[in-house]
Amino acid sequence: MTDEKLDQINLIKLIEIILDKNYKYVQIHGYKGYDPQLYWYLFFTNKANHNPSFINKVFRKIEINIIKYFPKLLKPYLKLLKIDGMELVPYGLGVFLQAYVNLYQILRKDQYLDEAKKVAKLLESKLIITENGRGIPDSEKKLGAKGKLFNSITNNNTIYLPGGAEAFFGFFNLYEKTNNTFYLEIAKSIVDAFIFDFKLKELNENQIVLNYSNANDDSHVLNANALAGAAIGKICKYYPSKEYKSILEKIYYYLMPYLEYKEIPYAGVEDRNFNKYWNTCDTYHTGFTLRGLYDIALVLNQDTSLIIRKVKNMMEQFIDKKGNINVYSNQSSNITDIHAVAEYIHIYAKFYEFFSGNEHKKYNEVVIKNINKMIKPDKSSYFYKKYGNIKIDLYMPRWGQAPMMNALSILLQKIK
Repeated sequence: MTDEKLDQINLIKLIEIILDKNYKYVQIHGYKGYDPQLYWYLFFTNKANHNPSFINKVFRKIEINIIKYFPKLLKPYLKLLKIDGMELVPYGLGVFLQAYVNLYQILRKDQYLDEAKKVAKLLESKLIITENGRGIPDSEKKLGAKGKLFNSITNNNTIYLPGGAEAFFGFFNLYEKTNNTFYLEIAKSIVDAFIFDFKLKELNENQIVLNYSNANDDSHVLNANALAGAAIGKICKYYPSKEYKSILEKIYYYLMPYLEYKEIPYAGVEDRNFNKYWNTCDTYHTGFTLRGLYDIALVLNQDTSLIIRKVKNMMEQFIDKKGNINVYSNQSSNITDIHAVAEYIHIYAKFYEFFSGNEHKKYNEVVIKNINKMIKPDKSSYFYKKYGNIKIDLYMPRWGQAPMMNALSILLQKIK
């Protein structure tokens, strides 16, 4: 047996152990947990967001740095502020649903299909009914509360592209596994909301871009459009529509020029006047854009060579010389985040067949190294972030457990 084959067998065993323990952990602790957005609820951070005065910004920075370097103070601080940081994020349920369908397909254990149906029922109950379909709210905690999103005010009828897309993938995949048309109808209703409840901005006769939400925010987030476009493309398999296909083509032509950038931006260039972070590049949003665009290109029978090149660039762009996965490119290995690790693994798994034997060896080692870096000793769950020797230990179903289980299940499917 070659060393490469032995390494692959060891990786398969490791992933199977982790997925089993991850699943059991979720069965005990459930789908409610912390989420990175809880930091926005902190006293001075929330105050600065609503009144960005100089003094409020100073106190926000102090507050964030104290929590950053003394993370054990976060839970007592939340308690002092009378903030319940635990919440159910429907976005995460959509990713869990994808993971369970994958696990059932690979391992043929009924427990995963049963749990997929249970999660689908819970997720369906959290969807917001819109004028033309259904969609995903940001979180239970924010329902009924007004907030600001770029140029708009959100409320309890606000739904979002990326969460809706992940929910779509879950329902769509479950339909393809069970042939239960109820799941397909829900998936279609999510796409219908994208098409008819979100503002479609036509930049020219060949380019269309969707808003981030249905609240007329006028923000054009690339990764959200890529994921929504992938959902539109998939639904056309069962509901062929010239209108949907035309919109999909125009989303594709809107997104593709951004692959010519050295780093794929977060949002379109037209957002630069009100979103100073439009050109920010990180691991997870880069991954969302690439995998969404790839699925769109397949539906439209477009050449995927540029997308594959950008995938290979991404695999190098977000690791340092020691093989540590980083949130941002050209960053030291001092800071990492479980969501960045999950998306990196997801991209590696989705495009596995495009890598050579030597590349598999290299990235298998990167995967193992970073799993061991972020997973807890009992392999049941993950640290949220690491700053050098500082570890932030919070159970984050949407941010950590769900995307890691989904990414590892896809990788297991490719290598088993």
